[in-house]
Amino acid sequence: MRSPPLAIAAIGALPLPLMDRAIAINMRRSSQETERLDDGNPGFAASRADILKWAATCVLARDPKMPPVLRGRAADNWRPLIAIADSLGYGEASRAAAAKLCGERLDEDPGIVLLHDIRRVFRLLDKDRIASALLVEKLLEVDDGGWAEWRGPTDDRAPRKLTQSELAGLLRPFHIRSRTIWSGKRRAGDKSQRGYLRSQFDEAWRRYGPADDTPTQASKIKCLQ
Repeated sequence: MRSPPLAIAAIGALPLPLMDRAIAINMRRSSQETERLDDGNPGFAASRADILKWAATCVLARDPKMPPVLRGRAADNWRPLIAIADSLGYGEASRAAAAKLCGERLDEDPGIVLLHDIRRVFRLLDKDRIASALLVEKLLEVDDGGWAEWRGPTDDRAPRKLTQSELAGLLRPFHIRSRTIWSGKRRAGDKSQRGYLRSQFDEAWRRYGPADDTPTQASKIKCLQ
C-alpha cells in the first residue's frame, strides 16, 4: 500500500532514499517583507471551499502525458502533480516546469555526483582498489566536479578542498565504508591503507548511475599518472 503524498519542510539534507522520491523546492530568504497567512481572512475560506469542491468532483488521468526528460522515479514523482495541473488547465505549464527542474536537478545530489566521479577515477586508473587519500587527490583533479571548492552537502559553507572524512560521510548513505586494503601485487615491506574496493560501488552504480556499457562524456581529469 502506497503512502499518501506529503510535504516536508526541513533545514539541511534529507536521507537520500527520501530525496530520491521527492520533488525538492529550495527556498531562499526574500529581501521583501512577506505577509503572514491569515486563516481568518474570508478569501482564505473561499479558496478552501473551491479546493474542496474541486477535490470532490475532479477526475484525474492515471497516466498523463509526461515530458521526455522525465523517466523512472522522476516520472513517478511528477505524475500526480501533472494530472492535477491538467485538470486545472495548467498542464503545459506544469510539464515545462517539471522538465526544467529535472534538467537542472540531474545528479545535483552531491552523493550521486560523487558516485559518478569515483567511477571515472576507477576507469582511468584501471584498478580494483584505491586508497582514500589517492581517491580524494584524483577527485580534486576533476575539472567539473567541484571537489576542489567543496561547499558542503547543502552548498552553504566557505569553499575548500574535499577531505577524506567528508568523502566517507558522502558515501555513508550508500552503505559504502572505507576498509583496510593492500596493494594488488603485495610485496614484502608493503603497508596497508584505508581505502575502497571497486566492487563496493557496484550496487550503488547500478542503482544511481548509468550502466557500465552506457557511453559517457570524456573525462576531464587532468592527470592520473
